[in-house]
Amino acid sequence: YRYAAGQSGGLSSDEAEVAFRDRSGVLWVGTAVGLDRFSPFGKKFATSHLAATPFSQNDPVTALCLDPEGRLWAGSRGGGLYVLDPETGRRLQVFRHDPGNPHSLPHDDVYGLLIDRRHRLWVATYHGLAYLEPGSLEKPVFHSFDRADGLPYGFVHGLYESDKGEIWIATYGGLSRLHETPGRGFVFENFSMDDLPPRALVNSTTYQLTQDRFGYLWVATYDGLSRIVEEEDGGVWFDNYRHEPGDPYSLQENWINVLFRDSAGRLWVGARGGLHLVRQKESAQRADFQVFGLPEGLPNETIHAIEEDQQGYLWLSTNQGVVVFDPAAADDPSLPAVIAHYDQSNGLQNSQFISRSSCRDGEGWLYFGGISGFNRFQPGQLRRNPHAPSVVLTELRLFNRIVQPGEAGISPLQKAIGYADRIVLLHDQNVLTLGFAALEFSQPEKNEYAYFLEGFDDGWIQAGNRHQASYNLRPGSYTFYVKAANGDGVWGEEVAQLQITVLPPFWQSTWAYVLYALAAISIIVAVGRWRTRQRIRHIEERARIDRARLEERARLRSQNAADFHDELGHRLTKISLSLELAERQLEGATPARPYLEKVRHHAQQLSAGIRDLIWSLDPEQDSLQQTVVRLRDFGQELFEHTGVRFQAIDRSPEA
Repeated sequence: YRYAAGQSGGLSSDEAEVAFRDRSGVLWVGTAVGLDRFSPFGKKFATSHLAATPFSQNDPVTALCLDPEGRLWAGSRGGGLYVLDPETGRRLQVFRHDPGNPHSLPHDDVYGLLIDRRHRLWVATYHGLAYLEPGSLEKPVFHSFDRADGLPYGFVHGLYESDKGEIWIATYGGLSRLHETPGRGFVFENFSMDDLPPRALVNSTTYQLTQDRFGYLWVATYDGLSRIVEEEDGGVWFDNYRHEPGDPYSLQENWINVLFRDSAGRLWVGARGGLHLVRQKESAQRADFQVFGLPEGLPNETIHAIEEDQQGYLWLSTNQGVVVFDPAAADDPSLPAVIAHYDQSNGLQNSQFISRSSCRDGEGWLYFGGISGFNRFQPGQLRRNPHAPSVVLTELRLFNRIVQPGEAGISPLQKAIGYADRIVLLHDQNVLTLGFAALEFSQPEKNEYAYFLEGFDDGWIQAGNRHQASYNLRPGSYTFYVKAANGDGVWGEEVAQLQITVLPPFWQSTWAYVLYALAAISIIVAVGRWRTRQRIRHIEERARIDRARLEERARLRSQNAADFHDELGHRLTKISLSLELAERQLEGATPARPYLEKVRHHAQQLSAGIRDLIWSLDPEQDSLQQTVVRLRDFGQELFEHTGVRFQAIDRSPEA
């Protein structure tokens, strides 16, 4: 290696003074003008340019296919059709449009290629369709078709042969099915969005077709996806799909670039809005779509072409290189969807590729065409960097301000963040950003990261090349984890971690909550005591009122008893005296004496009844003992002259 002015890839100076090879295999060379780095894992792909021909090196490779003899056919935009040796990229033959030859290529812009089961080569061009019979390369005769022959439009994008052997043609102005019948030649049956439903396509600008495991053909268009449903009588209708706002299971972008059916029978849709997996359990069921895009690790959401390697991984060409995708991630979200990502720095023709420009040969070699040529590679032979990188924390930001150790009153760091195992933040330092970096220098710009904040995130966050994580945290305890992968998708087992504690403000601290609890208990106790005093006061007031009422009632009874006693006693006394005087004046037996005796008897009975009434009115007699005494006296008086023996036993404590 020497210094070469104006060329990249060499030493920065011939004065190399020191060299060092690190544990990942990267060679570091110190020269007179700086430090040079050489990675043995950088270049992985060989690029074939159409510069091997007399035409421009920048001819985009727009279509690729392999014929049964192993020759590679490459269509270009403006350069015609090339036949190449796939191993060397050497040009074998070139076909271009010749205005004076009606059997030449219809146009030098080639957009699609197909080898049918009869080994005929079909070519889709900007100005019609053509086919070439096998074995006619010495004297090639292109049989061409355009709108005058029945094509719906001259600009043909793609070609597909169904399981029935029917050739379907995708054009800028509709879809066509080619019927080949003896004696009649070729007849085109055309379909467009202008047909009456359900025979209407979702859009007339069609790009490609493929067949699913149920036998249905799917059509990629500029504005959605159509599924072809064929009836028993040969009729056709379309089941159309477009993006539905708010529906996560619909297409996320209507511009469909490519369709691909893998070895497991899964149908994949490459759009300008990511990779879609068609979810359909039964043939008659409407399909849902599972979407993979930037959040799942894709570096770019424009999917141009899809091929499958011998291990079952999908290789996707995009506007930012080639991605290796693991289909198992569709069923297990914990798996990383993107295994590796390659771009121009790895030797690709360019980071931008061409839609539907890809193919695979029988030995597993993959071909992808782009704006500056095409790449041919065997996935299993790519040299991968086996070094699993470690990762370190590099930076702490609070409210997007870098914090250094020891900043008075600001920094929670006592030492550099890379050496810290724990930080404690105040409640007003809760918006933080953590920076991290992988110690892998083979292709540092392609290192990828995943992080997880325990106590906040639900799972690992695939960050891609982004090497920062930002959070707005509530008071509490958290643990931050981060891991890294090298440019070939080899993840390191070593995980950097940092414990984070966000202190609550005083009014949310433990002591504050203790005070709140004590205050609440005090309030509850005070309210309870107040309510108890109120209840006792109410009971005492009721008792006082009841006592006053009883006292008033007793007073009235005593007064009534006294009034009865005085008034009736006075009257009865007068009656007794009057009877006594009457008896004295009526001495001896007279007719009036019996009546006087009756009057005396009634007066005595009335006096006894009055005594009972006065006794019942007297509140002083309202006791069980007085009642017993009264009953005893009443019994003795009742049975005194009857011969009945009456005895009352007094069991009162005073007896």
